[in-house]
Amino acid sequence: MTMLKRGATHCQDIMDKIWHPVGSSWTNKKCVKCTCKADGMRCCDGLPKIFNVPEDCTVEYNYKTCTFKVSEKKNPSIPCSHSAVGK
Repeated sequence: MTMLKRGATHCQDIMDKIWHPVGSSWTNKKCVKCTCKADGMRCCDGLPKIFNVPEDCTVEYNYKTCTFKVSEKKNPSIPCSHSAVGK
């Protein structure tokens, strides 16, 4: 959470540097979801944290669609098991 100065009418997304009016919500270019309220800006990850990925696999994030894929490095069409937290 980022506190706003008293009387502020906008919040600035620290990732995109775009100003958003109080009362608005948005998702920035790194899939972080934010809300601007009179008392401050609140943001949380829009993508889960991926862990327990086997060494022969890779995680590919798509920040345009805010999705991810865990697949084999040698054959990306084969999905891999993994664990995830959040979102």
